[in-house]
Amino acid sequence: PPEPPTHLLTGATIGRIVPPEGDLPVIRAVGAAPRLRQRARYILVGEVSPDEAARLRALARTLRAPEPDLLGRVSDHALRLVLAGVDVLCCLQDTAGKGASGALALALRSGRPTLVSDTPCSRDLPEDLVLRCPARREAAHVVHHLENLLDDPAAGLAMGRRARAHAAGTHSAAGYVDALLPFLHRAAAGAARLRTLRTIRDMMDALGLPDDPAMFARATQGLMHLLEPAAMGSDAHDCH
Repeated sequence: PPEPPTHLLTGATIGRIVPPEGDLPVIRAVGAAPRLRQRARYILVGEVSPDEAARLRALARTLRAPEPDLLGRVSDHALRLVLAGVDVLCCLQDTAGKGASGALALALRSGRPTLVSDTPCSRDLPEDLVLRCPARREAAHVVHHLENLLDDPAAGLAMGRRARAHAAGTHSAAGYVDALLPFLHRAAAGAARLRTLRTIRDMMDALGLPDDPAMFARATQGLMHLLEPAAMGSDAHDCH
């Protein structure tokens, strides 16, 4: 399990680095807070172009923040070593790019507290599992959360443990299947209804009936009315 941070607070972003035209919220936050400038280290793991790397380092210098460590793409073994040494993971929309959902699942499973943007990937997560950073105010919230982690590292570790327990049940093969089954049931029911409607249309065409929407709707309603009692009887039989 991760140990509480000592003299440094190490944060990391995992995934292809696709920042916006402006700058990265974590670098902005570290540059804005004197405590963080002295005690925070930021690692970025993932593909980044040489031009983008130069821009990020220049930005950090401009903001008087420590330059981020840009590790590029790493092996699975190296990634495990990185995760073992970080105190907080950053899954902010601007830094996670299109791999946001995978990066978030990895962060939750790591057992570290995780900074997240308000996106569809994180919106349904319980409030006590992540450190939220609302859009357009992300840097200010990053400062707040990172300084809280410096003041109370035990709270961050407890959040990481809760997140890991949640991910073990949700971000797993069994969890994905459980979430998918209701959709599959609805899809199967919809497919059966479509087959029934096509059958009615084929029967009307075979009888030479005109293509009349009102007549088609009446025939459909009549057939569904006939089928519903049989379906209800079958369900009642199954209950016994």
